[in-house]
Amino acid sequence: GSTRRLTVSQYQNTLRDLLGIEEHLTDILPPDAVSADGFLNNGQTLELSPLLLEAYFNIAEKALDLCIVDENAKPQIQNFRMDLGAKINPEPCPDKLILGALSHLLKNDDFVVTQLTADKPFAFDPFFMRTKYRFIEGYQGNDTVRGWREYDSIYHSVFACMRGTDAYPKGKAYETVPAGLLLRPAIPSAELFQIESTYGPRANFKISLRELPDTGNFRVTVRAAKYDDGLLLDTDVKPASRQLPKVAEGRKPSGVTPIVAANAAQPQTVNVEHAGVYQVDVSLQKYIESTVKPDDSRLAEGLIGAWPLDGDAASRGGEKEHSGELVGGAKFVESPFGQAVSFDGVDDAVVTPRDESMNVGEGEFTVAAWIRPAELRQGGIVCLGRYSYTHGWYFDMPNGNGVLRIETMNPNNQFNGKVETRPGVIRKDQWQHVAAVVRRGENSTRLYINGYEAAVGTINGANLDNPTTSLHIGRIERGNLFKGDIDEVRLYRRALDVAELQALIEPGRKFATPPPNEPRRNLSLTLGDRHFSGLLKRDAFLAVRLPAGPLQITANYDGKTAVDRVVLTPLDDESKVAQQFARFEKRSPRIGVHVGLRRD
Repeated sequence: GSTRRLTVSQYQNTLRDLLGIEEHLTDILPPDAVSADGFLNNGQTLELSPLLLEAYFNIAEKALDLCIVDENAKPQIQNFRMDLGAKINPEPCPDKLILGALSHLLKNDDFVVTQLTADKPFAFDPFFMRTKYRFIEGYQGNDTVRGWREYDSIYHSVFACMRGTDAYPKGKAYETVPAGLLLRPAIPSAELFQIESTYGPRANFKISLRELPDTGNFRVTVRAAKYDDGLLLDTDVKPASRQLPKVAEGRKPSGVTPIVAANAAQPQTVNVEHAGVYQVDVSLQKYIESTVKPDDSRLAEGLIGAWPLDGDAASRGGEKEHSGELVGGAKFVESPFGQAVSFDGVDDAVVTPRDESMNVGEGEFTVAAWIRPAELRQGGIVCLGRYSYTHGWYFDMPNGNGVLRIETMNPNNQFNGKVETRPGVIRKDQWQHVAAVVRRGENSTRLYINGYEAAVGTINGANLDNPTTSLHIGRIERGNLFKGDIDEVRLYRRALDVAELQALIEPGRKFATPPPNEPRRNLSLTLGDRHFSGLLKRDAFLAVRLPAGPLQITANYDGKTAVDRVVLTPLDDESKVAQQFARFEKRSPRIGVHVGLRRD
């Protein structure tokens, strides 16, 4: 007859009882078969085969190796600690750390790794991880030759990273703040290859090691706490300050008074008179129509040239008239301003030889034009310079994303500053007035679209005149070409004010609509020493409990649009948002700690 064997769990328990070991050495055995009655210990299913018998011998050998100890040999103990927090490391690893695919490494200055010596009542040998490595890592010289690199740092042995997909319903799945690493509740992954993540839930923090024993007892200690968080609001929640009842004329307002922090991009302090639950509304700056009346009284002052492009390419006004010619397929077409030049974007431009009167030197200047792009693509609008770090300046669209830019290079062919808008402000197949008003100095240059301020930045004080270039309209000299129509180009040796820009827009006032609003992006809000982040889909952003007293507020928005104001409105306990927040406060987050490869 056949010999009945132990079940896998019976064999594991026998090893533990006989030898006192807790290691799961039986994991290599095949699972026990289930009998017709649903049991794992039915004798008919527990047959012993030669292959199983060989596995038993291997397991027994490993078990004896674990329990038979040489009293004269000291055990080795590996002990290290990782601390997490924004800019917690005063001496971060200077190297660019590289791990595997889909590893979102934390910033080098956001974690500290320390190798420790354990405190034990017996003699042992501390094991310190290797730090010196010589890798073939990254590229050296070009994209085809890899180079040897030598490192000496614990940060090439211990890595702090996140696993899982980036997507998260509200805001960021994780972020580092001075207090540590914030993790939002993990969302399970469907584990569908090429469809879902196969690297665990999001957010999923992971410490990867180059050196770790294959077997042994491991102790993982985690210091964590439930964060004093706020509830990110759903998109159907309206700003609380707009829902307050209006106060009749001559009557005093009720006790519900919002706290307003204007220009919250700069840290500022407000006073919270009453502790309680508040709704935080964050509004972004909007394009505000200028109330300045057009003023054309000085439009002849400082004028280098005006190119009306009404049947010829010469300039009008200014210190002198400049000749010009149409090159390639450029041709005159009808426009709302008389005639314009149409560019096919293949080989055409309007070229005017450079003249000393075009020398803007180290001073202020303004360049403006009406444009109607037939295609959003990289192309020059007006330039006295060239790409590839060539001395001069160029006013252009740098890509196909609807961006407007002015960029400059100094006489040493080095970068001298640029200002560019966010994507989406230039629109296809629409007439729009674009202008760059260049003032030297920190955040003094501005870009305007239809008279609306679209970007602010810095152009440095170098001389921008390059006598070897020609003035090009409709392309960058020797570079990329504009496709569409351009009209009413003007170049000034001074910075025009808003009233003068309004005068340039007046002939096409019906086209002067504000640029589209920027797609909503992530907002990081600091209230005192607490940090909150999320996608600012609407002004209603957060519900949070605040103590009474002074409160410092800072708002950082990931987009190019500036934060206008932050409004804190106290909520009544019976309000829907306050009740949602009360449930949110009662949540009990948990942390799961696992050793080994996680693919669930």
